[in-house]
Formats: sequence, C-alpha cells, structure tokens
Amino acid sequence: MPKDRKDYYNFIAKNALRALIWFAAIIGLYLLFNYTIGDHFKEWAKPLENKPLLILGIFFASETIFGIIPLEFFVIWAKNISAHTVENYGLLIFLLSALSYLGGMIAYYFGRKIKNFPRLAKFFERESFQQYKTLYRRYGGILIVLAALTPLPFAAFSMISASMGFPLNRYLLYSSTRFLRFIYVGVFVWLSGI
Repeated sequence: MPKDRKDYYNFIAKNALRALIWFAAIIGLYLLFNYTIGDHFKEWAKPLENKPLLILGIFFASETIFGIIPLEFFVIWAKNISAHTVENYGLLIFLLSALSYLGGMIAYYFGRKIKNFPRLAKFFERESFQQYKTLYRRYGGILIVLAALTPLPFAAFSMISASMGFPLNRYLLYSSTRFLRFIYVGVFVWLSGI
C-alpha cells in the first residue's frame, strides 16, 4: 500500500477513535457534573431554559466561529427542554443540525474572503502551508466528512476548504454529513436517559 494511502487510513482511524473518546468524555463529564453539583446548577440555569433563542444564538455563533462549545451540551439541553417527547426533541435536533450546517456554510464563505485580509492571506500562502494544498485537493472530501462527523472543528475545516479552493458544490455535499452527527448523538442522548 502506498505511503500516502496508509497515512490516509491512519488519519481516518485515529480521528474516529478520537471521536469516540471525546464523546465518552463529554458524557462522563456531564454525568459527573450532574451527580456532584447538578441540582445547584439546574437552579441557576433554569432561567436559560426559558430563553431558547439565546441558547440557539450561542450555539449558532459557536458553530460559525470554531465550534468552541461541544454540540453534545446543546443536544442534552434540547432533551431537557423538549418535555421528553420524541417529536419536540426531534425538531430541536433537526434545528440544531440545520444551524450547524448553516454555520459551516458561513465559515466557508469567510474562507473565500480570506484573500481580503492580508495577514491571514499571508499565512495561507506560506510554503509550509502550501504543501498541504495538494493533499487537501486529493483528500479534502474525507477531511470535511471527518470534521462533520467527529469533534474536529467543523467551522475551521469549512473555512480551510474554501481558502484552499475546494469547490462549493462538493463542500455542500460532503458537509451534509453533519446531520448524521446530530442524529447519532441525539439518539444516544435520548436512549441513555441523560
């Protein structure tokens, strides 16, 4: 097997494992937090439950910038405010996934505009960065899928995709796998009783 093919499969395997570890860590932290100070926090956070537009705005900003806040927290929030009905929960999960996808599209747009910012453009023109352009053109689709399905920063990969000239129609297709991430996280959270 050629070396770059081997690196490609290693990259996929490593990031899939990281995704599982990250997901387990988030759920573990949530359970620990809930067990130790959950009741106090729930009292403090109760007013936020009645402000879904604020929470959705924070989520959208996070998903547009760099995915600063793990989406699992928002999925857990969606379950808590959905009155434990599958229909409400499903609608909230769809809304979160659509906002995340839209955030990625906006990040892609910003990536196209990087040339308008000389300092950022200089960074992307550096020789050390240029060597990745060929790899990105070759394997960019799988990188976008990995960012959409794992804890890799989806918005950052969306921006890089555009700055490297990755075609918009292919980006939209590959990034649509973002919806799958919300489905499997949503199903897990629902079934786990978190």
